[in-house]
Amino acid sequence: MVGGHQRLKALQDLELEEVECVVIDVPAEKEKALNIALNKISGEWDKDKLFNLLDELNDIDFDIELTGFNLNDLDDYKLKLEDSTYDSELESDYNGYRLREFYADRAVGFYQMPLLKACHYMPEGLIPFDNISGSEEYNKGVHFFLYDYKFERVWRDPYKYIDRLKQFTCMTTLDFSLYADMPIAMHVWNVYRSRLIGQIMQDAGINVIPIVRWGVKGVLDFYLDGIEQGGIIAVSTVGIQREKEIKELFCAGISEVIERLKPEAILHYGKPITEDFGGVPVKYFSGNYYLKLGE
Repeated sequence: MVGGHQRLKALQDLELEEVECVVIDVPAEKEKALNIALNKISGEWDKDKLFNLLDELNDIDFDIELTGFNLNDLDDYKLKLEDSTYDSELESDYNGYRLREFYADRAVGFYQMPLLKACHYMPEGLIPFDNISGSEEYNKGVHFFLYDYKFERVWRDPYKYIDRLKQFTCMTTLDFSLYADMPIAMHVWNVYRSRLIGQIMQDAGINVIPIVRWGVKGVLDFYLDGIEQGGIIAVSTVGIQREKEIKELFCAGISEVIERLKPEAILHYGKPITEDFGGVPVKYFSGNYYLKLGE
């Protein structure tokens, strides 16, 4: 049928069995053009189907103006379609990099690390993030001293976990890896990601304790950028007990960290390897419990 679809439907509703019609003998492309022209008078289009059909007619050099449309209409639609696809892909990229959540006026340092406000809450206990599902230990904080794959999902969709994390007393920032064999650029990226998610969680009303790490070249500025002075910070010695060089690096770096951040207290995760924290109170955690070793 070329035209009269709605009329046919009305006649069927009237239960008529016969109706006058006009039979034409035209090539398929002219039939399509006539169908478009007849339907252009009124009604709404499925624009994707319409312009796909116009594009098809144009590809065989058919005069699409016989349809009541023209090449400008077709070109305008293609541009809008490209813009729509571009916008969709752009939004996907923005979400992937969490660019909508970055605010330059809330970032510091050469690498624009998102700034975390000083946290003054020290938890009585910690549970790992991968154990919070079903947990009712709401008197404890949540830590991210885990392999990255166990919390990478929080980077991908932080808002999915806010309500759940708010049930606990606090959380550490995400402890993205800073391996010695990583290029410095990856260290910068992982520190940035940790700070940004921490800022998002603080904005949601969660107590966020920043984890402080530094690399094999010492305490470069960006390792400490984005952490406000005077709050509680978290450090970890997990995985460095067996490597003398990294152990020495920790002991050498912690004094600089204390001098520059002037922390109120330190949350220490893992076995102690030094007792020299410049007089700053330290609370030691190991697994789901903690040992308090001195003020």
